[in-house]
Amino acid sequence: MPGDAVPLVTISIPTKDSAATLRRTLESLAAQTSQDFETVVVDGESRDDTPRIAAEFGCRVVSDPGRLLAARVRGIREARGSFILLLDSDQVMAPTTLDRALSLMNEYDMLLLVERPLDVSGATGRLFDAGRALVQADPTRYAVPESGLVMPRCFRASLLKAAAERIPREALGFVTDRDHQILFYECARLSRRLGIVPDALAHIEPATLLEVLRRAGRWGYGAGRLKASRLYDQLFSHLMGVRVPSQGVREPGEADRFLRANLLAAVKAIPYSAGFAWGWLDQRRRSRGLGGRSP
Repeated sequence: MPGDAVPLVTISIPTKDSAATLRRTLESLAAQTSQDFETVVVDGESRDDTPRIAAEFGCRVVSDPGRLLAARVRGIREARGSFILLLDSDQVMAPTTLDRALSLMNEYDMLLLVERPLDVSGATGRLFDAGRALVQADPTRYAVPESGLVMPRCFRASLLKAAAERIPREALGFVTDRDHQILFYECARLSRRLGIVPDALAHIEPATLLEVLRRAGRWGYGAGRLKASRLYDQLFSHLMGVRVPSQGVREPGEADRFLRANLLAAVKAIPYSAGFAWGWLDQRRRSRGLGGRSP
């Protein structure tokens, strides 16, 4: 759309060294059946080709050295659209996703965009697919802000902007995990009008087990710091760590998916727990003025 036109939707994408997946994400936006949107890329000082790729696709690139929650909030504040879609740089949108979402926004304030792995040919892809299939077979059942299992991605801008302003300023300085969950929690305090868009997104999952373990450790570290800060204790009322709910066996193949999903949870549990402990201790040291070191 023309750069001076006011868009109906703002798609906000936080990035940091995201060149490996960003092009695929932006290609999916270029293929949307509705083009009444702007794309804001909030870049955390990438050292690869991320800013160049974003500019190539006509994105508005905003540099922000803050942590992930800060990048989310910066994108929300920069948004000009009446609706805001929070996208990640490793997600691919189905061509009709935006059209279908907009058709529901008169009825809802937030929309779940059902997501599955992009590639299920490898071992890690099949494990991720099992977990997502279990949780998202009935996504509204698990769309509880405190659980962090399923979260909306499309919001009425007025709601999301109001929610972002409720976040304590201190949290913007360090939160790298549960960022999306915090936004959902604050939105849910203002509105419970939540809808669903099926078959909306595909996720580019880690290709190797090593990357799965590294990510789990980073997520655990971020969660540990947040827990130690006591800013959002409500988000830890459920079992901490990587959670896969048991729904029971209700259809053929579900038992196998449940086993695969729990295998993935078990694989991630050790680095997540170690990262959590490190993050908790690090945040405690920082709060006492002793300094700390991020992973």
